[in-house]
Amino acid sequence: MTKYVIIGNSAAGIGAVEGIRQVDQQGEITIISDEPHHTYSRPLISYLLLGKVTEETMKYRDDDFYATHNCTLLCGKVTEIVANAKQVVLADSSKIPFDKLLVATGSSAFVPPFEGLETVEHQCTFMCLDDARKLAKMLGEVGNKIL
Repeated sequence: MTKYVIIGNSAAGIGAVEGIRQVDQQGEITIISDEPHHTYSRPLISYLLLGKVTEETMKYRDDDFYATHNCTLLCGKVTEIVANAKQVVLADSSKIPFDKLLVATGSSAFVPPFEGLETVEHQCTFMCLDDARKLAKMLGEVGNKIL
């Protein structure tokens, strides 16, 4: 049985699960995500903060997606890919073996260094659901009405 590991739980990772299941119903699929959330649409984060969508309606797939597609969602941060040993290493030192690996992590926020940044008390990027929650909390009462 083939062991598939997909690093990333967004559009590309979820599409890969669906594609794999079209040709391999038995393979073991593990999705590794550094976010502890069901798959969701990152472009909708701004709409979430505007109150136009909810966390529930941001989801790419139904709640039973992982069970229906016989795959495991593992929350953790990958710190190393050991290609010759065919395994990924997580921050907690656990090792996940694979026969086939897809790295589908997308982009990450980059805040360029500029003068005065160190004096900004509340800094926030805008890339993930936890960023939206943090920003809503920083907005206080207004943010609490949104999320």
